[in-house]
Amino acid sequence: WWVGPRVGRFTTDAAGKVTTHVLHASDPILCSIGTWILIFGWLSFNASSSGGSGLGSLEVSARAVVMTLIAMAAGALMSTLLQFPQKHMDLGVLNNSLLGSLVAITAGCAFVDAVGAFFIGLIAGVIAMYGHYLPELVQIDDPLDVFTVHGLNGAWGVIAVGLFATRKFTNGDFDYGCFYGGTGSMLGYQIAGVLAITLVAFGVAFATFGLMFVFCKFVLQMPGENPLRISMEDEVIGLDIKEFGGYAYPEQDHQIELIMKKAQEHGISLHGSKLEKDVPEKSVPETAIAVEASEDKV
Repeated sequence: WWVGPRVGRFTTDAAGKVTTHVLHASDPILCSIGTWILIFGWLSFNASSSGGSGLGSLEVSARAVVMTLIAMAAGALMSTLLQFPQKHMDLGVLNNSLLGSLVAITAGCAFVDAVGAFFIGLIAGVIAMYGHYLPELVQIDDPLDVFTVHGLNGAWGVIAVGLFATRKFTNGDFDYGCFYGGTGSMLGYQIAGVLAITLVAFGVAFATFGLMFVFCKFVLQMPGENPLRISMEDEVIGLDIKEFGGYAYPEQDHQIELIMKKAQEHGISLHGSKLEKDVPEKSVPETAIAVEASEDKV
C-alpha cells in the first residue's frame, strides 16, 4: 500500500470504472524451479522443527514430512481441478497452490493424520486460487501473491490445528481438534493466535514503511511523489536497463519499440534515455512481430 501498484496494474476509465490487469511473470520456468527448491527446503524445515535428535523424535519428523507431502499433493490437485474449465494450466497459480498448501500444513504437520493433512491441503488450494481477489478489491498490488500464499494460508493452517489435531499426536489432557472430539479450547487459542499475529504483523509493517517514507521524503529529500519506489520511467524501461545497462532476456532486444510505445501511452518521455539510443541498432524485422505478439507484456 505504501509503495503503490505497478504501472498498468489498475486502470480507471472516464466513467470511473477500475479495471484490474494481470501482469504475467517473465519466466514461468524459473518460477517453477524456484518453487521446487522451496519444496525441498520446506520438507527439511518441517521435519527438523517438529522433531529432535532422539529416536522417538525421528518418528515425529518422519510423520511431519509425510503429512507435508500429502497436503502439498492435495493443494496441487485442487488447483488442477479448479483450472480444468480453463482448458489450460497456469503455472503461476499451480506454484502458488503448492506453496500455499505447504504454508498451511506447517503449523500442524506433526499433529494431524493423513485425512487432516489432505483436507488442509485441499482448502489451501482453494485459498491460493481465489485469495488474490481480496487485495485487488482495495487496489493493492501484490506481485507475488504473498498475502494469499503466506497470509491467508498461514492463518488457515494455524486455525486448522484446532480442527484436525488428533488426540494421539497431541497432549490429550489439554485439548485436540474439534473434528476429532475436542472441546474447542484449542481452536479458540489458535484463532486468538491468528488475531495477535495479524495485529502485530500489520502494525509493525505499516509503521516501518511509514517511517521509511517520512525519512526518505523529508530527511533525505529524495525526489518524486513516493520515495519508496523507482520512477515511472525506470519502471517502464526496466531495472535491468537502469541498474545493469542491459537486458535480462535476449528476446527483449526486439521489444524496445513496444516499450517506447507503452511509455508514450502512459505519458512518459524516454527521449535521451539509454533505451532510445538503442532503438536504431535494434530495429530488426523481428521487432514488428514482437510488438504484435507481445502487446500485453509491458
